[in-house]
Amino acid sequence: MPLLICLCLCLILSPLSAQTFKDVTPQDPNYQAIEQAVKKGYLSFYQDQQFQPDKPLSRKEMAVVIQKISTELDKFSQSDTLLNPQNPNTLKLAIGKFDEKISSLNAQHSKLNEEFKTLHEDLSKTNDDLKIEVAKLKADNAKQQRLLWLGIGGATILGILFK
Repeated sequence: MPLLICLCLCLILSPLSAQTFKDVTPQDPNYQAIEQAVKKGYLSFYQDQQFQPDKPLSRKEMAVVIQKISTELDKFSQSDTLLNPQNPNTLKLAIGKFDEKISSLNAQHSKLNEEFKTLHEDLSKTNDDLKIEVAKLKADNAKQQRLLWLGIGGATILGILFK
């Protein structure tokens, strides 16, 4: 609602789109919306070139805003453009764009599927390699334990013999 109030202020005045707002900076989050509304003639400055974005909107000003937007929408719907819902080519255009998007998504899906398969194969190979390495480490560990016990046994025997 605050954005609508900002956009609708000063609607009755004629737009001065070549000028800048004194009280709305480009860093304002609503700056582009306000600027576009002025360029299209929906809004304008006050005489002191201020927009006064925090000023409350009267019911009269709101009625003017609604009427201007409604008039613009009526002009658009009566125009002979491809976006006009009454134009038979609109549906064809929309279906064509939809088909293009679906084809693009299918291509992306196929590519991601291939990448997934490759990653899965790599992961399986890495897993197999790790299993082999773990088995080798276990075998080496068992061998080292046998040698350790053999060494402990030999040291015990030598200790007994040379006592």
